[in-house]
Amino acid sequence: MISKYNQFLINESKLILEAFLSADTSFLSKLYKIARQSNNSSTIADMLLSRINDKDWISEIDLKQDFFKTTDDKDKVSFIQTNRIKDDIKDPYIMSGRTDVKVGRAIKYIAKDLYNIKITDKQIEDFVNVYKSIADEGEDDFQFYVGEQIKNGYNDSNYFDRNLGTLGSSCMTGHQSFLKIYTKNEKKVRLLVLLEDGNICGRALVWKLDKSPCDAEYFMDRVYTNRDYEVNKFTRYAEKNGWLYKQSMSCGDSNAVKFKYNGKEVLGEISVKIDGKHPKYPYMDTLFCLNKDKDELSNIPSWKCYRLWDTDGDRDRCDDCEGKSKNKNLCYGCSEGVMVLKQAGIEIDVEKGRERDKDKKET
Repeated sequence: MISKYNQFLINESKLILEAFLSADTSFLSKLYKIARQSNNSSTIADMLLSRINDKDWISEIDLKQDFFKTTDDKDKVSFIQTNRIKDDIKDPYIMSGRTDVKVGRAIKYIAKDLYNIKITDKQIEDFVNVYKSIADEGEDDFQFYVGEQIKNGYNDSNYFDRNLGTLGSSCMTGHQSFLKIYTKNEKKVRLLVLLEDGNICGRALVWKLDKSPCDAEYFMDRVYTNRDYEVNKFTRYAEKNGWLYKQSMSCGDSNAVKFKYNGKEVLGEISVKIDGKHPKYPYMDTLFCLNKDKDELSNIPSWKCYRLWDTDGDRDRCDDCEGKSKNKNLCYGCSEGVMVLKQAGIEIDVEKGRERDKDKKET
């Protein structure tokens, strides 16, 4: 079937030599997969597909590279220079003399030089990351670590590369003694790891939510990877499984309330009930608020809560309000995320738990 389709493309292109851009089914398949996603890269992929499939006219002078196809190197595609294609060539996709080129350069050539599609360098970079994330889709090796096994996900001797990317620079690498909140809450949190050659090249915590701003029951926390494009593998995995995940893979309380779910942006509060009180705690990117009873994590503060923003395993209260941010006078030190929600018309109670303190004083 694939060989017949490729031959169809070849025969069609020869009707007017060098007049139409051709690509093999593997390259077109990746464009189709990108086009089905909900992001800026999908728009670019859709525009490319429409022009290739509709056989938009290209000047013979401009079409210097043709018959694009994928390579074993997920960072590259190959093409043949059109002046090398002679009348006796039956299949340009397998002929010798093909040239490998970075995906970004190929997309820039096709989009900007051939079809005059306005595209920025940043859009090309994002497109390449998405493209590479699906290059070996059938070979993605995702696994869950649960309980004590989670510690292995923070041991850099298990990393694919100890120095590369956000995984290599993660502040919790090597701090297995801080991770009991994960290992002792098997029903609440698991670690999703992406393996390459048996080594970890990416990881993300997956939480079972007690409170969610949408229908999602699970939340995938910040993704740490050796290479940028691997983040897309995690987000696509999350979308496939119907999980909530972060809009921006970064820390900070204003980013902690911004999510994506089912292809749409979502704002809101999330929380997880946890078991056990621990002498040390890990640095938390999203669920950084530990309530004063130490049995609930949230992305927004509550009365006298602790912040888990210490890389030495300690918990502390906000330096500005000491955990006493007020609903009518929000603290800029710990409640910027709440301000984002209020601006969106979502009311949040940062004084949750204060009534219990009043009841204790009265008794």
